Amino acid sequence: QVDLSVTFVGLPNVGKSRIFSIATSVISEVGPALVLTTRPVQVVKDYLDPRMLQIASIIKPKDMFPLKIQYVDTGGIVPNKHDFTNNSAEALECMRSSDVLIHVVRAFDQSSVPYVHSNWNLERDIGIVIAELCQEDLALVAKRITSIDKEIRGRKKYELQPELDVLQEAHSL
Repeated sequence: QVDLSVTFVGLPNVGKSRIFSIATSVISEVGPALVLTTRPVQVVKDYLDPRMLQIASIIKPKDMFPLKIQYVDTGGIVPNKHDFTNNSAEALECMRSSDVLIHVVRAFDQSSVPYVHSNWNLERDIGIVIAELCQEDLALVAKRITSIDKEIRGRKKYELQPELDVLQEAHSL
């Protein structure tokens, strides 16, 4: 049972795996080229807030349970590929099921670290990741619209019509 799931997302080579390693003391398996993390790495760590220890020293509970936090390191989001990693379905599922997405953005210019563009630009890079995630959301909405439409036509399930109307309106925005 995980209490909180945190997933690191961003472009390739921005430091997601480095931050993951700092948070978990676990080194992500990395591969060659721009998409270094070859598949999502998941680690569950216990966290006991020091303030809870202070409270426990006063109220003396029978048991104390640490918070279980799942950290997930995913591969970089490659612009205009709509394929997040070699194992994109697995990475996307990790993102969808996560409670928190931490968007890691490269804030350094170092020629020895490969980059998806010729230079780094914070505003552009943030926009790329947001646009790619929005594209993925739109694809999910379109898939659900198709599914509901077939169900309404095939089985005459008219109670799904309001959901279909909302999804079609959202998809057209």
